[in-house]
Amino acid sequence: MGASRVMPGDNQAHSGRLQPAGQGHERGVHLVGPTTRYDTGGIHCANVSPRLTEWVPTVLEQLREASIEAVQGQTSHTDAWRASASILDKTLPKWHSLEDTWDDATAEAVAYTQAITDLALADSDAATTSRYRERRHKSLSETVESVGTGRGAVNAGLGALVKGPVALHRELDPTPRALTLVLDGPAWAELTDRRTGVRALAAIAVLADGFDVRVVASPALQQELARRYPQWSAIHLGLTDSRDRSPNQGHHSSDEPLGPTGTAESVWEALTGLASAPGKRRLLAALRADTGRTYANLTEDPGLDIERGTIGRYVLDLESRGLVAIDRRREHNTVTLTDLGETAVSECLTADCELQHPDQTQLEHSLTATTHESASTVSPPREASRTTPTTVESWLASTGDADEGYVKEIDTHDAASIHQRFTVPAERGAVTLVDDPVEPFDDGRVSYLSHHDEECLAIVQWGGPLATLGRLAGVLLSKAALSEILTPSRLGETFANIHGGTGEITASPGRTLRRGQQVGWFSEDEEVYAAWRDRIETVRDTHLARLSALTDSTDSAARGELFEDLHGLVATATQLYHAAGVDLTLTVRLPDTDTVS
Repeated sequence: MGASRVMPGDNQAHSGRLQPAGQGHERGVHLVGPTTRYDTGGIHCANVSPRLTEWVPTVLEQLREASIEAVQGQTSHTDAWRASASILDKTLPKWHSLEDTWDDATAEAVAYTQAITDLALADSDAATTSRYRERRHKSLSETVESVGTGRGAVNAGLGALVKGPVALHRELDPTPRALTLVLDGPAWAELTDRRTGVRALAAIAVLADGFDVRVVASPALQQELARRYPQWSAIHLGLTDSRDRSPNQGHHSSDEPLGPTGTAESVWEALTGLASAPGKRRLLAALRADTGRTYANLTEDPGLDIERGTIGRYVLDLESRGLVAIDRRREHNTVTLTDLGETAVSECLTADCELQHPDQTQLEHSLTATTHESASTVSPPREASRTTPTTVESWLASTGDADEGYVKEIDTHDAASIHQRFTVPAERGAVTLVDDPVEPFDDGRVSYLSHHDEECLAIVQWGGPLATLGRLAGVLLSKAALSEILTPSRLGETFANIHGGTGEITASPGRTLRRGQQVGWFSEDEEVYAAWRDRIETVRDTHLARLSALTDSTDSAARGELFEDLHGLVATATQLYHAAGVDLTLTVRLPDTDTVS
């Protein structure tokens, strides 16, 4: 599959010079081709890969001058603070309200707006008049070019992109600016982690709420996108897997409902990966097609038990699947079900928010038993066990880069089966050795976390004793684990819910955890959930930073101390899962057994 190369010599992007007005510009995603009415106008970004961190900063860099021009044309203030405040009043109404707590996306969007306004109102030669001004100009530029990439002021995601540059240009540009993205065919064709592609396509859809986004893709790549991302391709590019398309059909605005939903298969495809995401399923079931709900309203819903920052990420994922629509024109973003989402809820979600194919009867929960009768034994290899690794193995091995996330969900369509495959052979309080082919991860630093009901599965790859302890600690106390498993609703705000609520009976759950279960880093100051979470996240990050520094070190004393600390951190995590009433299965994969001999 070849990449589309229609741009001149530069390797990444160049500005098509600022284009504030013109004929035929409309917000949305539009496919460029010989049969469409869209050309490659405006700002250009070539070699757009599935990794959004490789191209979104470039787009923001190329957009910076256009953003400065937009700010200069809209404000009469000479004071940067007053000017940015007047712009934020348009892009984020009531941003200064004392009643609302900022989420990460809002905080980063405010920082972006203030930075771009500072740049717009600064003297043209300010960056070179002094060392301080030079550093200040560089810092402001970095804030502008990193917003919404996960590497910005507070590491916010696409929500910051929506509330920052997208909202600014949607409000200030009289005519949408054209933004041409030339997709890198080989990079998309070779992508093994579908989730990486989903995030990149979500970023393109987000940009389309403020810009006239024009996508250039070769015919082969169009077919590949329609095959791997059928819902997104149908909604935004008018492509289907059969390559039937309407050449002039563009992006559906995120606040417009979809048209007819199509077959049961298309609905089921949109739900791919949600088997291992109970929070997203609960969120989907809590929405309606005729009544919008704000993020704040969803956060306060006791039936959801999802943090505010997590709500935003979940909504963006569901939007990228075509299941929900976000109305960003109001004071607060509101979310509704699309026609596709309404069908998914009515046909594919059970009363307890489990997935069930509309054409599928309930199957018995029978799986092949293990080849041994008791735990702590080695299972002999089955016949033909040395054959090519299974499809599940190949899927697990395709981790993508750790830079895209050290902890990943098992979010394929048969996630529940994969979860059972690894948890059924396990025996409580025992070690089970299974002799079967194991395909090495693309990146051994990546771990998987899966959670169903009261059962949790963590999968790591052996990387030596020290690294493996770090990986176990990292996944068990990851942001996902703390947001979805070890939550305040499960443990209790003062840990009173531990051991089925006995913590409340004893009136001293903190003492039980400290003395009875030897939970570390848990003083009397951490007996409130929020304080404990801050402490444990700091401890986790500190230990993992030490691990990074000592992985190849010959300092045996320092490594020995880290061994002890990581062992204690893993023990603390497992005791907390036990206290929370969650059965924990840890799977350590050894692709090469020689590494432990």
